[in-house]
Amino acid sequence: METLSWDKYRGRASSYDIGTLGYNYRTTEIQSALGLIHLRKLDRYNKKRKRLTEIYRKELEGTEGISIPFYRFNGNPSYHLFPILIASTVDRNQVMEKMKDFRIQTSVHYPPVHLFSLYRKEFGYKRGMLPKTEEVARRGMTLPLHPRMDVGDVKWIAKKLKEMVKRWN
Repeated sequence: METLSWDKYRGRASSYDIGTLGYNYRTTEIQSALGLIHLRKLDRYNKKRKRLTEIYRKELEGTEGISIPFYRFNGNPSYHLFPILIASTVDRNQVMEKMKDFRIQTSVHYPPVHLFSLYRKEFGYKRGMLPKTEEVARRGMTLPLHPRMDVGDVKWIAKKLKEMVKRWN
């Protein structure tokens, strides 16, 4: 939208034009009310995620075939995700499939952006242009992490993951 709502409000514009594809991200009143309720829980949830992350790290530390990126991160993370890297000798996709057998959802949160259809079609990016990015993406996966989990959940997931990865070592 090429005209600001403020300009319409102040009487400087009565209409608008759309120059490119975009989205309206304004929240509704109900979404805002729910957001305010969840904001009250944010600190508690972040502390819980931090504790669960510490357990994951302890359980997975030193496991052949698994590395934990950002292990020594200097800052105050939100602990939104728990990403790991699987060794290049391990078939990450097979590990993810086997984890499903135990009803453990794993994800790939960071596919290489330059390989999305939009970037390939519109900008000509190709596989192999960013080899390090592509290598990390082939090996990366995230483990479940949410405030309704407990220490036992994390230990069980770590145990099952180690069993899966051990098959390749």
